[in-house]
Amino acid sequence: MSIAEPQTEISLRGYQVHSIDGVHDLMRGGKKRILLVLPTGSGKRTIAIWWLLRALKGNRRVLFVTDRTLLVDQPSDELREMAVGHGVIMGGILHEFHHDIQLATIQALQARESEYGLPQADLIIIDESHKAIDAYKWLLAYYPSAKAVLLTATPVGPNGKTLVGDYADSLFEGATNSQLIREGYLLPTRIFAPSEPDIQGVRVSRTTGEYSDKALGKRIQAVTCFANLFDEWSPFADRQTIVFAPSIDYANGLVQGPGDSFKARGIQAEALTSKLRGKEQDRIVDAFRAGELRVLVSVDMLREGFDVPAASCAVDLQTNKQLRTYWQKVGRIKRPHHDQQYAIYVDMAGNSWRFPHPDDDPTWPAGDEDTQSVVEKEFESSKRPRMIRCPRCGHDHKPPPKCPECHYEPTPHDVIRVIRMGNGKLKEIRQRDIQKVQKSEADKRRDAWRGALFAGMNTGKTLSQCRWIFKNKTGNWPFPPLPCMPDRSSAEWDLRVDQVYSKADIMRNFETTK
Repeated sequence: MSIAEPQTEISLRGYQVHSIDGVHDLMRGGKKRILLVLPTGSGKRTIAIWWLLRALKGNRRVLFVTDRTLLVDQPSDELREMAVGHGVIMGGILHEFHHDIQLATIQALQARESEYGLPQADLIIIDESHKAIDAYKWLLAYYPSAKAVLLTATPVGPNGKTLVGDYADSLFEGATNSQLIREGYLLPTRIFAPSEPDIQGVRVSRTTGEYSDKALGKRIQAVTCFANLFDEWSPFADRQTIVFAPSIDYANGLVQGPGDSFKARGIQAEALTSKLRGKEQDRIVDAFRAGELRVLVSVDMLREGFDVPAASCAVDLQTNKQLRTYWQKVGRIKRPHHDQQYAIYVDMAGNSWRFPHPDDDPTWPAGDEDTQSVVEKEFESSKRPRMIRCPRCGHDHKPPPKCPECHYEPTPHDVIRVIRMGNGKLKEIRQRDIQKVQKSEADKRRDAWRGALFAGMNTGKTLSQCRWIFKNKTGNWPFPPLPCMPDRSSAEWDLRVDQVYSKADIMRNFETTK
């Protein structure tokens, strides 16, 4: 069934119409909380505004919610240009609850709920719904009868697991990344990965699932020379650039610290951090939009909701543990602008080695799997081959080995990864070494699963409980191909290990599958 037109005219692309129709079909089928997944830069806000305008025709009340004032200001400005009346619920703003359209931050809703209550809503639209998940669960519980559309480009939580469950009851993917690149709505990306930091031992935050900003900042500071950064960026200095920094101190030093910095080199740059007041943040963003700044250095401020198509280059100094963080970052530079043919991603964090290429379509996890387990499974099975770094020009590309940028074909002796260690030392990894490392990682997984099986056998555990033993030891869930691993639907998972395998069975299976 095709969508109805709202009173106020708004133009939709084909995949946006398809997305709205898909959500409506699920709602007609009884679903109430639907994750609508679309790539960064696909115009999720346009879809949200379409639903807001539709409320005017259908006499329904819609509540648009997000976790940042910037993401409220953007649709508010667009509605104001259309002369569409609406209320805004944020700190320091006079509330106008008589409007059918309400825009709010989740923080403001939580602050006013106990004293004033919340406005009525038939439909709730949550933008960047992968963030502030506990707060959004509270909001949805407050409106048990309302339907909800949860917009995101990355439908996983901080633990890397799917948001479908006690948060969303279904998922609809309106378009894929590769589709929008083919159709010209997103730019393809060229990656240059000259080197990456040694991050072994850097602490991971339990709250965010990411490397600790403070610890990561210290490590990056210790192993990165600003001069090297400027050398790698200089071929692309004609492009407006976003730099993703690991910490606030690092960002400030990079912009105008003592010694080498952007400003010392005469480059117009500013650091956008959470320590700045809202008006100062707005001033910096507006200056970048206007082209007055060449470089914007950010610390966790521009991953979501930042829309400046002129920014077509990113320098990444923030190593990530989670695919969702990396995916949000690379999406900032993929919007087409004038005659740009591609985006540039200078990876000095090693993220392009850990995650899918920005032009690929990630496989989002289901059930108990997490994104990193899914990514590693695809790398090991060769379903998604790892990137190859050209030893001559530094361009990261998909196999085959011949570089599409400079046409060089590496030999087994060429250096294809460079890791920045302490004291200015560089660790070089050659093509032949990669195969050894990949084989070693597979062997480690086999050893960990065999150890989990024997530990479970000695303590009377089920095969399913052995998965937890493996997870606690490695940080990831076990996945095929591994010996002594039944099919996912097999009832053997609920049996004790010794009811399915003997010690001799385990030893024999691991020996014969080397």
